[in-house]
Amino acid sequence: MNDVSILVVDDDDDVRAALLDELSPRYVVTEAACGEEAFALLSAHRFDVVISDLRMPDHDGIEVLDFAQAQQDGIVRILLTGYADDRAHTALLKPGAPYKVGKPWYDEIEVVLARALEQRQRTRMLTASFEAAFSIGQVEAAFAATRTLEELAEVLVLRAGAITGLGACAAELDGELVAGERPGAGCSWQTRLPVDARGRLHLAAGGSDPEARELLGFLIQLAQRHVGVFTATATSGVDVTRASRSRIEELMRQATLGAMTGALLHDLAGMLQGVDGSISQLQVLAEVRADPELAAVAEELTLASNDALELFLTMRKFLREGQVAIRSVPASDLVARALRQAGGLARARATLRVATAPPLSVKAAEALAVHVLVAVIKNAADASPDDRSGAIDVEVQRDGDAVAFVVTDDGPGVREDQVAQMFEPLTWQRPNDVGAGLAIAAYALQVQGGRITYRRAPGRGACIIVSLPGDPDDAGA
Repeated sequence: MNDVSILVVDDDDDVRAALLDELSPRYVVTEAACGEEAFALLSAHRFDVVISDLRMPDHDGIEVLDFAQAQQDGIVRILLTGYADDRAHTALLKPGAPYKVGKPWYDEIEVVLARALEQRQRTRMLTASFEAAFSIGQVEAAFAATRTLEELAEVLVLRAGAITGLGACAAELDGELVAGERPGAGCSWQTRLPVDARGRLHLAAGGSDPEARELLGFLIQLAQRHVGVFTATATSGVDVTRASRSRIEELMRQATLGAMTGALLHDLAGMLQGVDGSISQLQVLAEVRADPELAAVAEELTLASNDALELFLTMRKFLREGQVAIRSVPASDLVARALRQAGGLARARATLRVATAPPLSVKAAEALAVHVLVAVIKNAADASPDDRSGAIDVEVQRDGDAVAFVVTDDGPGVREDQVAQMFEPLTWQRPNDVGAGLAIAAYALQVQGGRITYRRAPGRGACIIVSLPGDPDDAGA
């Protein structure tokens, strides 16, 4: 990360100093004390990231971030603010909006920054993947035009050089370098792959991104198919195109999930800061007024805030380490926590009917499991009739070795053409389709050994079933 350049824009000397102290060990940080100074720096230098305060005397943070985007395509933009006015709210709701980090930021600035840079890299890889997919015909034609292994080696190195994240690439024929440059020690990964059946031609490469390694492997597969020029075998290009499409779709899935989980983490951090402050004020007010009802409300909000904090920590651990902690949780606890977060929305849209949960327990990452149920209940609320004539039913059932959480609504149900892909991450990008929450739910369940399914409820709307592994040590399971 030491080559990532960041411009910090804030009229408060202490804020700039704090950000410089926090970020400079990992990034190259430049300071600007006002909007005009930021404009001059952005015009003269390239930056990977710009972090700007919202309120400044000459130009506000929205102007600075808009200018940065106009000057430098792909720059990561972060708005730093303790209070977002209407103009900022509008800017943050637009497509391609900047990230938002509240004051005080604790460690949120580093979390958001890391996720934003990661997502930018994935987007770049995705773009390169699409470009590779669209030029498959050209690649195949270039390979087909070669008549010797030396010619194939040169074409391979040339095409590999277009892969983003590939540091160096060399073709070796009978152990001798014939094209390109061998990878050095600075690469995070290195590989040496055979191209022809006899193992005379190898491609040695190294780079910094795992996706680059996978794309290199795909390129070599294309070359291996065309080594048939020397062995008089022919290969149809149909399978290659299909393989490419599958790889591109997988990259899109990974990039989309990265965007959604990064956005989730970002939103949670901002929400927690605001909620904690409000709860503290409410608790003080309840004590001053000696109002038991107000104290009960404050207690409910505290529980909800704790739930959000646990989800934040769990998601951050998952994003950083790729794993979650699984433990035994009573099914009734998951339902109660989910209703605490989504019950208000459900009751505002329909009649909420919750069946008493049987004494069953599941093996799950509790915070993620609650988030899944919240997403499903919110989806049911969003699908309910606008006139509040419908009902939402929530119940827990035994399902073999699993425990099923069943949510049924009286909405229109999912369109037939959407059912097959309703839990896929790209579905949410299409207007009027199923929300992103279900895609996140499907992924969150997958890492917990669970599943999510949909069926049309007879005479009603959608029935979405969340299944989690039952606890084999639970007498009720």
